[in-house]
Amino acid sequence: MIGAVVTALEGGADGAMPMLAASDTLRRAWHGWKLDAGGHVTISIAPDAQGFVYDRILKAHRDHAAREATDDAAWRNWAGMTVTMVEGEEKNLKVTRKEDFALAEALLGGGDVRTGQRL
Repeated sequence: MIGAVVTALEGGADGAMPMLAASDTLRRAWHGWKLDAGGHVTISIAPDAQGFVYDRILKAHRDHAAREATDDAAWRNWAGMTVTMVEGEEKNLKVTRKEDFALAEALLGGGDVRTGQRL
């Protein structure tokens, strides 16, 4: 996946983002109450790692410094940068919340870790 991001940047894109099709049913909610399913909409999840041409994303941050965003994708939108979507990977786990750490440890601790082979 990282290779696909780099390849897109080398191919001339201002940025590249891995995308995964959402597999869960998504609903809009307000204060915990289900409102609607939003109709048939294709939703994708944008996991890390995003990649951007440094001078372009830096300019976007500087030009839109008064705004707040959760990631670089917002700044690239405001700056009108071109971004190539690449295939994401399910195993690319974003570790943000406390429970994410437990999941990551479980996934990584499931067997022997080997860095080479003996013949």
